[in-house]
Amino acid sequence: MSHSKESSKRPRPSREDIETLCLLLAVGPTACTASQLAARLGLSTGLGSAVAGAAEALERSAWLTINDGQITRTADGERHLTASLAAFGVASLPRSAA
Repeated sequence: MSHSKESSKRPRPSREDIETLCLLLAVGPTACTASQLAARLGLSTGLGSAVAGAAEALERSAWLTINDGQITRTADGERHLTASLAAFGVASLPRSAA
């Protein structure tokens, strides 16, 4: 398989990058609970507390907010998501995640 010169210039995402992007995409444009976020990620809703811990880390980065158990993507999170996807060669967000 050959790669274009353009794709070889793109940074290779780390596991943390991928996990962060998955969380930001899964939160989507509407608020959700940690259990709902786990389900959106294809995980058991019983893993809500583990997902909440990951969401809290992104809240410290100001990419998510958590209020009364509702997780929401911030404007900074939206910008980070868009910029990261562009850096990895993804032109735009899927409509369901925008």
